[in-house]
Amino acid sequence: MSPEANKGSTGMIELGSEPQALRLNSYWDPDDGDLTTVVVSKEREGLLFVFEAECSTGGFTADGTDDEGSDEILRSDRCEVFLSASRDLTEGYFGFEADRAGRIFWFQAECYRNIRQIEPPGSFSLESKAVGAGYRVEALFSYSLLREHRIELHKAAAVGIHRACIACDKVDRPIWMSWIDSGLPKADFHRAESFGLIKG
Repeated sequence: MSPEANKGSTGMIELGSEPQALRLNSYWDPDDGDLTTVVVSKEREGLLFVFEAECSTGGFTADGTDDEGSDEILRSDRCEVFLSASRDLTEGYFGFEADRAGRIFWFQAECYRNIRQIEPPGSFSLESKAVGAGYRVEALFSYSLLREHRIELHKAAAVGIHRACIACDKVDRPIWMSWIDSGLPKADFHRAESFGLIKG
């Protein structure tokens, strides 16, 4: 499946034996943002998301180590995956945001933006590395972690796949990118409209 096929996505990822390739788009900004593709696959160890993020304009990474792992990440160009057992998010949602330096903001939310940052569980792994002028993020959610959050892929779960594309000269103006058009007047990835479905 070509990433171009995701233009105008219906918001459903059907996982089979072949990985599914998506392209993130900027639905709320006249600027397109940098090319960002995501490959989603079921591996033996768990559910894998691989982002390839080009950085011709974006790629800003905030300085500092930030022991809390939040402020620096949330000011940086980053990739994000949110998951929920329920399409309307009534069962809450969880996920990560990760920048090109490999810093992770892992959170759980019981309801809209009621976000609690916690340490990433041992059953989740993430690797981020530079690739040319861009970066690559590989994030693996183990099946035990999905079960812990009542995610049953054979019944379909809700998923949000996004990027905040941030240019070094426009750090206060991210270009928000998503795999689906939520129809919202402005980007808000914590709304149910910004989630599609994943099943397999």
